[in-house]
Amino acid sequence: ENRFYKVLIDSRTGGIKSIYDKELGREMVDPEAPYGLNQFVARSSKTLEQRTIENVKINMGQKGPVCASIIITGGGVGCPQITQEITLYDNVKRIDIANRILKDYTPLWEIYFAFPFKIDNPDFQYEGSNAVVTPLVDQFPGSNTCYYAVQNWAKVSDKKIDITLSPIESHLLEFGGLWPCYISPGMHIAVMPVDRKWINSIPTEFTKGHIYAYVLDSNFRTNFSSAQQGDLLFRYSITTNKCDLKSGKSRDFGWATSNPLVPVIIEGKNEGQLEGNCSFAQIDQPNVLILTMKQAEDEDGIVLRLIETEGQIVDATITLPHLSIKKACLTNLVEENIKEIGFSEHKVTVPVKAFGITTIRLQTN
Repeated sequence: ENRFYKVLIDSRTGGIKSIYDKELGREMVDPEAPYGLNQFVARSSKTLEQRTIENVKINMGQKGPVCASIIITGGGVGCPQITQEITLYDNVKRIDIANRILKDYTPLWEIYFAFPFKIDNPDFQYEGSNAVVTPLVDQFPGSNTCYYAVQNWAKVSDKKIDITLSPIESHLLEFGGLWPCYISPGMHIAVMPVDRKWINSIPTEFTKGHIYAYVLDSNFRTNFSSAQQGDLLFRYSITTNKCDLKSGKSRDFGWATSNPLVPVIIEGKNEGQLEGNCSFAQIDQPNVLILTMKQAEDEDGIVLRLIETEGQIVDATITLPHLSIKKACLTNLVEENIKEIGFSEHKVTVPVKAFGITTIRLQTN
């Protein structure tokens, strides 16, 4: 428990049975869901039988002024060792989850982690490849609705609150429920029953705010092994906020958790020209991110790459207080110059298309 959340763990299943948001005065976990939040779920590709973690033990993990954690251990079918750590922080509204599983060579079992959020009439959104996608809406009729490839974040909302999930290692998510998938046509271990369709339940609407992280699928035998195995880590971060369509909080949270700051320790004091507190690069549009700032591949100048994240056409101004710009060019993705663009000594303004990527080359002192 911290100033933001109170988290309760089910000692029998190891799943989170309650997350109470003290600021919003809301319960975030659906008590009627078949599984607790972050509960391990194994499903047979052949029979659709579902099994969960066994021999659950719960212990205190970290306990200090910055953060505290609870550790759940046990085992499950195909996964003889499962360790799950739930972490809360003193002054950050964020729940971190680290699931480490030892997967053996048992084939034909899909592995999931459940996130059954308590949201009625849910609206889902997620970050795809250079786009924000609304499932069932922003896709062609007949395309897959059972699971989606998510980049840095997914969000479920009821127009009052937003719940954001950032899947750091496992990027396949199922929205609304645990949907049946299929046995690979290249499978030689088992034969799919002839009376069962390729997919026997395709969602056409989402009535529950449930999300399932689809982490392993050991039923393929085409150009790779039919049984995935190894010591694997799957991390997730969760936050909750009042619903605000224009705030970009889900984007900021997802990108921050997927691209954490990396501390570097420097021994001793070094004299230099920089102030103690300053920005090396600034951008004036909150919906535009700097993806890359590096030396050009041909070593002729500095290359910056920008991405727009909210589907809006904007002009973005980049400020580099400690570099003097001598020339600026718009380039393509392989850094071939297209045309020169205007600049001042420390600033350059460039157009960025909706969900587009813009690359520029700067020659500086």
